[in-house]
Parts: sequence; C-alpha cells; structure tokens
Amino acid sequence: MILRALLWDVSECGDLGYIKEYDNKCFVCLIDILGHGKVARSIAVNAEEYLEANYQRNLIDVMNGLHKHLYGSRGGVVLMCRLDIPTGYTDWETSVYRNW
Repeated sequence: MILRALLWDVSECGDLGYIKEYDNKCFVCLIDILGHGKVARSIAVNAEEYLEANYQRNLIDVMNGLHKHLYGSRGGVVLMCRLDIPTGYTDWETSVYRNW
C-alpha cells in the first residue's frame, strides 16, 4: 500500500485508503476522518486495524462494525466496495458519520 499525505506529514493525516485482494475479490475502503492532526491519524490507524480483521465479512456488517468500533471518536466519511474480479460485479456501501 502507498501512503502519502497531500498537505501535512502522514503522521497527521486522517485519510485512509485500504485495498485488499483475496479469493478473486478486491476489497477497497476509503475513509476521511473529520479534521486532521495526530488524533485524526490515530482514528484512521484504528479503522485500518479493524478493516484488516474484518474485510472479508458482508459489507453491511463491516460498515456497521466499523461504526461501532469507532463510536465516541470524531466523525468522518466512509466508502467501501468489493469487486468480484472474474465477473466484474461490484457491491458497495457508503456512510457519513457525525461523532462516531
């Protein structure tokens, strides 16, 4: 994975792009945590750890679980999708959270 912050040092970036290919599928998740700085980065890292453990689950379950996992932290925007590589079928979920 390539990690790059556009304006600040990556240690203060609350944006996350997570891509995982497995079993002829590709899971992609983009997260933008509200604000920036070390707190936003910490929440993004926490989200990445959750995704690493749960990316193979049903997308609705992953989204709901991420919401519960980040509850009590800042808000943000999440888009996730899963591509079935052989067929090209894409399943997706998106959500905006205010103060997880």
